[in-house]
Amino acid sequence: MATNLVTYYVDSTLKTARESDVPLANFDNGANNAASNAVGIGINTGDYDPKASDWWRTEQMMDSQVIGEDASGLNCIDGTFGATALVGFSVTAGDIAPDGTIDADVDGSGFAIVNRTGVTIPTGSWAFGPANNP
Repeated sequence: MATNLVTYYVDSTLKTARESDVPLANFDNGANNAASNAVGIGINTGDYDPKASDWWRTEQMMDSQVIGEDASGLNCIDGTFGATALVGFSVTAGDIAPDGTIDADVDGSGFAIVNRTGVTIPTGSWAFGPANNP
C-alpha cells in the first residue's frame, strides 16, 4: 500500500477575487490548502478496493464547493501531475500496473485516472487516483 495523496479544494474564482482584495497576501501555499472545505480529505489513494467505511458515495467525494458557490472537482498533490491534479474514482477493465492508466472512468469526469497504489490492481477492482489537470 502506498501513502495516500494529499487532497484539498480551492475555489479558483474566489481565490482570484480575494487576491485582488489583498494583493500582498500569499494565497498559493501555507495553510491555504489545509484550510479547504473538501469533503474528500483522506481519500484512500494508496490502496485498491478499500472497505466501504473508507469512503462515501463517489459523487459526494469527488466534488466540493464553498457554500453558495458552484461545485467543482477536488485536487490532490501528485508527484507527476503536480499540485493541481484532480482526484478520480475508477474501476479496472484489466490488471493495471503501478502508475498505469485505469481504463474505465466511472465518475464521469472524462479524465484518465492513474494507479498510485504502488501495486498491480487486479481486474474488476476499483481505486481512487490522480488525473492530469491540463
